[in-house]
Amino acid sequence: MNHSSSSVYNQSYAYGDGEMTSTVDDLERCTAALFAGRLLPARLLRRMFTLPPEHVRMLGSSSARYSMGLQTATVNGVTFWGKTGKQYGNDSGMFSTLDGQRRLAWSYSPVAGGPEQQRTTKRIVTALT
Repeated sequence: MNHSSSSVYNQSYAYGDGEMTSTVDDLERCTAALFAGRLLPARLLRRMFTLPPEHVRMLGSSSARYSMGLQTATVNGVTFWGKTGKQYGNDSGMFSTLDGQRRLAWSYSPVAGGPEQQRTTKRIVTALT
């Protein structure tokens, strides 16, 4: 087993929230295929890019940012769709614009979680925009 591209840490404690271990290359290939319509039928892909009605609120009373499996975020005027994941010793994400012209996949091993981890993720996404 090549430990540089996989984890020896047991992720199964988080069930579906964190059981998948992947590489940045895998995340990027998955993102490209998803946004090009090669993974799902068009009707399911449309649902993944449809947010709940405006009256659906998240904690803190902001509008919902999650659809069926994806979340949306606008950074410097550019709207991305994708998914993040955080577990002990890992932070990763995969995002794309709807047209697939800007794609981003990252994975890094933070020393500690909390605000610094969030700032690092924001710096990564800001660099793309």
